[in-house]
Amino acid sequence: MTATYREPESKKELYSLFNRDNCEGAFVWLMRGERRVTLPIEAMELNLHSEMLYLVLEDEFQYDGQNFIYIYHPFRKTISKARYIAHHEKHLSVMIPENVKTLDTRLMPRFKFKPADEKFVTIKFESEFMKNSSQELKCPLIDLSQNGMAICVTHKNREFVRNSAYLELTHLGKIPLPKPIRIENVYMKPFSFKLRGRKVVANRAGFSLNSQLKKFVVAGFADQS
Repeated sequence: MTATYREPESKKELYSLFNRDNCEGAFVWLMRGERRVTLPIEAMELNLHSEMLYLVLEDEFQYDGQNFIYIYHPFRKTISKARYIAHHEKHLSVMIPENVKTLDTRLMPRFKFKPADEKFVTIKFESEFMKNSSQELKCPLIDLSQNGMAICVTHKNREFVRNSAYLELTHLGKIPLPKPIRIENVYMKPFSFKLRGRKVVANRAGFSLNSQLKKFVVAGFADQS
């Protein structure tokens, strides 16, 4: 089976990729002229607050004016690119890595949907109007796996989703789940697409699922026309 790679889906996952106790086999590489130079990594620490990655190398780092360096870690064969900030002897500081690719080890592939597919899910969230009550929101589905999903959220509903004390996935399409699944919003970012020739501007919201969806449920829903 051919290996597939994907981008991290949240800051939590990014943190787990770059805060590794064991850095055996990890290295940075850069180009000096036409020659590729690799430097083994002894330790690394990602600070999400400062958005910087701190590396300790086995050998002293020689700066030759490179704007970017590349980083490899054998954990899920993670490859990334990071902007150089500063160094001192074996210590190297770079910006939080970008263009991160990591081996996809999920149990089954993530199914992706187009707006024209008209795939929807229903989520339940805390009502802003009545205490101890909830509201349901039907949202277009962008992608789905056993452990997570991304949906399209309008600007009007964005803050409801962000600020709700709890969120639950209740339906896949018209089919109610046997038991609602608690979900956590891991990112919210601008998202636009074309639907029936018209540009729609909204938000892409990614969620992790606290309970795993059954494999046959995900596959069956994805195959529905």
